[in-house]
Amino acid sequence: MSDNAEKKTKPISQKKRIALFVLISTAAMLICIGVVIGVAFSLITDGVYEFPEDIKESKTQMPTDAVGMLMYLTDVTNSAFNNNIVYINTSVEAEIKKDSIECGENKNMLNLFKHYADGMDDSLDELYGEDFTGKFGDGFDDFWRIRLDPSDCISGECTEGRQNDHDETVDSDNYFINLKTKGQTTDDGEGDIYKTFHMSDDKKTIDKAFKLLEKAVTINDYSATVPDCFEIEAKINRFTDRPEYIVLKQTFHITLNITFKNELKSLGTQTVSFDYSVRKRCDYIWAGITCPETLTLQKGDNVSLDIKATLNDYSDYTVDFKTSNKKIATVDDLGYIEAISENEKPAIITVTLKYLGHEYTAKCEVFVRIPVEKIEISEKELEMKVGQSKELTAFIKPDDATDKDVIWLTDDREIVDVNKDEPGSTIITAKSVGTVIIRAVADDGHYQAICTVTVTE
Repeated sequence: MSDNAEKKTKPISQKKRIALFVLISTAAMLICIGVVIGVAFSLITDGVYEFPEDIKESKTQMPTDAVGMLMYLTDVTNSAFNNNIVYINTSVEAEIKKDSIECGENKNMLNLFKHYADGMDDSLDELYGEDFTGKFGDGFDDFWRIRLDPSDCISGECTEGRQNDHDETVDSDNYFINLKTKGQTTDDGEGDIYKTFHMSDDKKTIDKAFKLLEKAVTINDYSATVPDCFEIEAKINRFTDRPEYIVLKQTFHITLNITFKNELKSLGTQTVSFDYSVRKRCDYIWAGITCPETLTLQKGDNVSLDIKATLNDYSDYTVDFKTSNKKIATVDDLGYIEAISENEKPAIITVTLKYLGHEYTAKCEVFVRIPVEKIEISEKELEMKVGQSKELTAFIKPDDATDKDVIWLTDDREIVDVNKDEPGSTIITAKSVGTVIIRAVADDGHYQAICTVTVTE
């Protein structure tokens, strides 16, 4: 036997085993951490890039003072009275404010009248009559036409969008107006407030409501004090100047002189006062048609275009479909779109609704393409000197994707600038010391890949 064959392997000592175990465990842990960090980094940096929303111009500049708000409300409500393209629904909510009831020191009578008030609340909305529900073609010239005088304005607020419960701005396509105007001083039905919001109905309803009390009391006299101011709320689409709703909120102070009768006769004659709150709402419903703004299909697809038409007479309308390019996509009379051939440019599908002598259109851009699934970049990290330039290249996947256009972005142009060179590549130039992220964004799908660039002197 050779000397090597006779040699025996020495056993590893316990200390060395422990040290080796610790070393292997540490290495494995570092590898795992690296993988996790790498995955996390990939999830954070790759994915889809969210472009800032385009700023859309309002049709009318937002009014900034109360008079401007009143004039704007007057204009948009007057222009809404083409009854073939809009109809209105009106509703009324009324209640007696229980915490406002006053009837001297007699708590029993206070509790009794609160009980009466509960019964009256159940009937008040009904006393105003059924909510008015219109339809296209209805005449409603007498409803809710703003006729207030600018001198009636007290204060106003107008915002673009509103704040939700999380202090986020929502509904930014709309103006929200809150306007306070002087109360009407006359009850002859000739004042502006009466004409605009049909306050003569309030007087009739109050008269009817008090008749509900006649079984228990005799009403000797009553007076209704008109509030010092009215509050008007409105929501108006700022791109079309079309109102969505207008709400009037008002509170009357009622004073009754009553004499109890029958089993309550011992209570005698009393004076009771309370606040009577009325909330009137007018909703505007506009005729029209909508469809998705864009649709991406693959060659051979056949899908139905999702359209929504606003109308309430389904016997007198037509809907037509038309494509701008039959070589890309066709559309039949029922709105079924067939993808014919791939193209970077879309076919425009135009939907036309003809209804009550008016035409309404909606358009959908239909793209027929092999979609982009992801984008890769030639360098994940770069170190550069001030004044140095380097080329970055982006790779669209799959290779046969229809749209290979790439948008190059820098998070800070003062540190590193980007210049579009050839399709899929760019030249970046280091401007000043710092670290910045360069993004390659696929035009189709907005998938992104990034490169972190560190610039030194």
